[in-house]
Amino acid sequence: MTPREYLDYLKMSKKMNLIEISRESGIPYPTILQMYVGKTKKLNTKTINAFSLFEGIPEEFIVYQLLMDRDKMFYCSEESLWHLALNNWRYNRTVKVKEDIGDKTFDGSYWDTNNGRHYTLIDSWKFLKQRYWEECISYPFSIENEKKYKSNIKNDWLYNKSILLYGINKICELGKKNDIYAYDIVFSEDDDIDNNNHLFEVSSNNLKFNVSFHKYSVPAELKYENLILFPDLEREVGNNNDEGLIENQSFQEEDVNEDAV
Repeated sequence: MTPREYLDYLKMSKKMNLIEISRESGIPYPTILQMYVGKTKKLNTKTINAFSLFEGIPEEFIVYQLLMDRDKMFYCSEESLWHLALNNWRYNRTVKVKEDIGDKTFDGSYWDTNNGRHYTLIDSWKFLKQRYWEECISYPFSIENEKKYKSNIKNDWLYNKSILLYGINKICELGKKNDIYAYDIVFSEDDDIDNNNHLFEVSSNNLKFNVSFHKYSVPAELKYENLILFPDLEREVGNNNDEGLIENQSFQEEDVNEDAV
């Protein structure tokens, strides 16, 4: 979400206008207006913390919602987005949802400007499997098609290893492979994968990047289908006065820290 879309979300869910949001959250009204008219593209930790207290949810929940992009939800799983949100909030890293490098697509990426801007690329097992089918099997992925395909191979281990190697090879084939610091593969609780399976004992000795695995259970309230996405507040709630309040306002730019989202 953009900051304005997030404010629209708050206006709908809280049944408040911008002045009321400012008063209840303790965020100065000029800062709220900057967000609403698009002058503030990223929020610093102080503002995120204020919204966290206002909504009564952890800071990473706010970061997750701000990172969410409706147009990229078909390329980035909820688990990958959660992984990006945690890396952004806990480690002050810069993140990107849906990363395209050449003809390769990843769920996202993050990097640390203090670490030579070395990128870490992210794939969810869900979308890595779909991309494997599109590129290597050249057939639409579906549960039914997967069952038929797996019936013709010796065991699931070979199938899963092929997907894993496909992901690793994606990075090996990149022209900028020297800039890739690590490759994170993210699993959901629903993935039928045993973390203790030796499939994931990947050695990075012969690679120029690290490979790591992460498994998450995304909070139910952050599931895509449970979030109100980009509501048209003016039509739904009728708080049209905000637009009039914004006209002819002068703004003092909000400080944007390096840890801004």
